[in-house]
Amino acid sequence: MAERSGGLAGLAVALPYIMKAYDLPSSTAGPVPADAPRPVPPVEGRGAVDDAGAADIGQLARSLNAPTILTEIISPGFVTLDELRALTERSLADGDAGDGPARAIAALSYLALGMRTGEQGCFDRALALLAEVRNSSGPVERETEWLLQATVPAVLLGSHLTGHSLQDGQVAQELIEAALAPGGTLATSAVPERPGASGLLYMNQCVRAQFAIDRAQRDQDASRLDEIRDELLGLAERETAEDSEWRGLPRILLCVLELVRVQLTADLTALRSAVDQHAAALAHTGSLPFVRPLLTTMEAPLLALATHLEPDTGRVRRSLASARAALEAPASVSGQRPRNRLAIALALRTLHARAPDPELLDETIAELDAAVAELGEQGGDQARGDAADLVVPLHQQLATALAERVGRADPTHDAAAHDRLSRALDHARRALRASADDVLLQLGAEHGLRAARAAGDLGVQAAGWAIRLNRPETAVACLEAGRALVLHAAAAGTTVADRLEALGAYDTARAWRQATAVAGASGPAALDDVLHPDATGAPRLPSALRREALELVRSAPGSTPVAAPPPAQIIGATLARCRADALVHLVPGTGGAPGAALLVRPGHAVRAVPLPGLSAASRGPLDDFLLAGAALRRGRGPDAHDPGAVPPVRRPEHKWQRALDRLCAWVGESVVAPVLDALDVWERALTESGLRPAGAGPAPDPVRLVIVPCGDLGVVPWQAALLPLPDAGTRDAGPGRLPATARLCELAVVTYAASGAELVHGTRRSRLPIGQGQALVSAPGFLLYAEDEIKALRTAYYGGARVLAEDGTDGGPDVPTPDAVLEVLGARSPGTGGRAGLVHLACHGTAGADPTRSALHLWYPEDQPAENGHLTVTTLLDTPSAGSRRGPLVVLSACETDLSNADHDEALTLTTALVHRLATDVIGSRWAVSDLITPALMTVLHHHLAAGLAPPDALRATQRHALTPADRRRAIPGLAALEPFLAEQELGAVQDWAAFIHQGNPAPEPPRREPAP
Repeated sequence: MAERSGGLAGLAVALPYIMKAYDLPSSTAGPVPADAPRPVPPVEGRGAVDDAGAADIGQLARSLNAPTILTEIISPGFVTLDELRALTERSLADGDAGDGPARAIAALSYLALGMRTGEQGCFDRALALLAEVRNSSGPVERETEWLLQATVPAVLLGSHLTGHSLQDGQVAQELIEAALAPGGTLATSAVPERPGASGLLYMNQCVRAQFAIDRAQRDQDASRLDEIRDELLGLAERETAEDSEWRGLPRILLCVLELVRVQLTADLTALRSAVDQHAAALAHTGSLPFVRPLLTTMEAPLLALATHLEPDTGRVRRSLASARAALEAPASVSGQRPRNRLAIALALRTLHARAPDPELLDETIAELDAAVAELGEQGGDQARGDAADLVVPLHQQLATALAERVGRADPTHDAAAHDRLSRALDHARRALRASADDVLLQLGAEHGLRAARAAGDLGVQAAGWAIRLNRPETAVACLEAGRALVLHAAAAGTTVADRLEALGAYDTARAWRQATAVAGASGPAALDDVLHPDATGAPRLPSALRREALELVRSAPGSTPVAAPPPAQIIGATLARCRADALVHLVPGTGGAPGAALLVRPGHAVRAVPLPGLSAASRGPLDDFLLAGAALRRGRGPDAHDPGAVPPVRRPEHKWQRALDRLCAWVGESVVAPVLDALDVWERALTESGLRPAGAGPAPDPVRLVIVPCGDLGVVPWQAALLPLPDAGTRDAGPGRLPATARLCELAVVTYAASGAELVHGTRRSRLPIGQGQALVSAPGFLLYAEDEIKALRTAYYGGARVLAEDGTDGGPDVPTPDAVLEVLGARSPGTGGRAGLVHLACHGTAGADPTRSALHLWYPEDQPAENGHLTVTTLLDTPSAGSRRGPLVVLSACETDLSNADHDEALTLTTALVHRLATDVIGSRWAVSDLITPALMTVLHHHLAAGLAPPDALRATQRHALTPADRRRAIPGLAALEPFLAEQELGAVQDWAAFIHQGNPAPEPPRREPAP
């Protein structure tokens, strides 16, 4: 909240100085007395005035345009919104008939109007007018170029801050960084001798620091904050004039920086620094009265947080009173009153968290209800294009406050609790819809993920509320609406162009496809690019195309929501087509509530199965596993201890293995066994698996489960769950006794899915026959036996396979570069000969702190950075598919290719990205497996694929092979292609075989060995 307020305040501060820098008649403007005379727009049709008099009045009105607009910026409410619109229209007419300065007046008028209303068209018009300023007088003068370089980013920032297009914000950042870099226009050219020019330079330097703070926060790089802090302190010291409005801006950003430090380091002492910087900002806001309400509103939640250090609720209450008084101030930026109420509510909730009090929650709910009502009065959640950073947290906070107010009351017997929880569910779903729309607005996977984070785990929370209200289908809808938003938006985005064409908007459809195809491929933006006219004949905001296209699709008669997830009935029909028994959403409990499994089955209503073992208090084994995994990763880092100096039992890998064993036992008993009970599949599972002797009839089909684990349940290797089997006194009526336990992969075929929507999306692509061709990729890096693995597979199974391997040359068509791998995956035209039905990659893979940067590490020239060899999640999602309805099987045999270290409900991994965009089936790994073990495991896997099993069945057979004692395993002839010491490795340790999972199509139909005719 403070971050966004800082950005809005900073840009608002800049507007008067932009006008001064263009030599507009405004440099003497200051606070306006309440009784100051206001200019009156000329009245049309007044016949008593002769022509000469009308001309004089018109000239007088035009001369007042610029100072009136500036005065409105400095003192909001000086003119009404209708009068501001009239002034803007007059300035536009003058600009069309006038010179560069007249167009600048019009451009900045539109910028001011856009900041106040949030109307994105205003920023488009401002950009077009600034382009006309540049082109109005022949060759561009140095001063004009300097001013445009300093001003155009403000227009983009206005759109970004009020409309939340991260694309606009990124282009603004690229322009500012280029202009301030050594050799850039603002770094090398002398500052024009104009009243506001030095302030413009100062603003750009502050905004650059703001972007640096944002980046450090996203990268979780607290070490970067000290350098940014020094830069901001230097900027603050440069502005020494006591009456300078700029003195407060670095202090606002320093306050934001310290709050980010608290978030990244949990160092609560940084709160004290944040409070001090905020006080300094309040003391140095100069003569601009509109800034103070924005800063006053920031104070209340900040002081409420600071009560963790100094419990002074009286001071917080005084700050809340000031924030409420600031609500009466005229709005200077879009959504100011709802934003201010949201800040007040956050302060109240912080006080409640410290000392629970139902009255504080009631007060919070009242503020948020008022904010939602004000947002509706202004045009509704989307009518004005309100930024999702307002709409989403507003409904999210109201939802969670209402649910917290319910507490543990039973909504089935308490009418008030039922009403509050129903309202909470309604607001949660509104927040989720707004979040999905916001993700769809963004261009590219990285921006989509940043937008998706706004809703956090709200889908899981809302599902829990729906379960309490006995609405399991609504619970599934909430989970689907809150999961895999980036993947879902990518899928929805592919349909937008088709829907545009159906509406006859062919040019817009073509532009959409072109923009999607080059997402992330172009370099940093330049001023020429931003001011260059597009197909409409005028420059437009970078986000304009996506806004226009989405608005066309949404407003079409009878249109359905672009990003709406499929209902449970569609998911059930997909399961039936794939011959799967159920899709199982595993939902962790929130607060004190138990968790649940939501079972979606073909031909059945959705069923919720309570799972007390998934309550927050019962998830100790999962917490221990996460901590052990973090310690293991640290132990492999540059600061690790010498392994020889640590006793084996104390080593991180040993602790992790013990945590894995406990985790598997816990989920087997607490989660999976109750799910199998509810599905009533024990008898079939035991018989098909061979654990129970089969009768005389035909063998039953295996149980097929599609698992969608929510939250950090996504790190669990569910196929390795250790289940206590029913004993003879209960379910075992057969002649033989059952073993005491079995792994889930022995009882069922397990497939993972990012969501039900992704299952539906992925299964629309059929399997390519493996016989169409195989590609074996070897980029071993430090994997010692990757080359042995590839050679053995080619010798044993795929003699005609294309091999992409490092050969010590400078590159070539068979070197495993990212482009070469994309080609064999079918990311080019489906008619190219390079596409394979099977792609096996033996290369290193890493799960990034930001899931969009998770990558396969492939070949790159030695004189280039290693990143040139990274095939990332972003690249996979931003690469258009070839348009084919068939996809290959991809096997990723090494490292962390199905792991997400953060944003678990986004389920963004290399495997999910491949299934979404290019592949039908992917086999990947949750953690790094010793490459002594991997060659044998992969040989067994391909043995079963060659025998005709579908990918999920082949993986299950491989894992059952590993679980079978060595003296009872069936012979695998292909192992003879490996060196004996590799072929004879023991495979039975759970940490080896359990790493591998299947994503994609759960159907048993195998890929054909021969190409289709």
